[in-house]
Amino acid sequence: MTILESYSTVASFFSGQVNPGDHPRVYCQTMIYHPNMDTLEDDGEVCLNLLDEWDDTRDLEDIVQGILFLLYNPNLEDPVTCVFSPDMVWTTFIKNVKISLNGGCVDGYDFTQY
Repeated sequence: MTILESYSTVASFFSGQVNPGDHPRVYCQTMIYHPNMDTLEDDGEVCLNLLDEWDDTRDLEDIVQGILFLLYNPNLEDPVTCVFSPDMVWTTFIKNVKISLNGGCVDGYDFTQY
């Protein structure tokens, strides 16, 4: 069982292209505690490696699968938000995720309970 399986979390995501032919940009509109989704300090941009390799064979299903992968496998070693440091230990991360999902405060950020 993963940490997310014990919570009923609702997150809103959107994707769009600035110009035809560009890779889509993916954003998380829900403030969540995650090293690869910049919802604490910025616009919520999601860091998905597959976007760097975007081509005409990819589609929305690839984006959804990428988001699901990040939710279940956060990359602590390459965070996009300044709240996370690359040397954060997994147990600290799990503790902070639980606090955030229960509506607590982590590093000065107040979260909604899910």
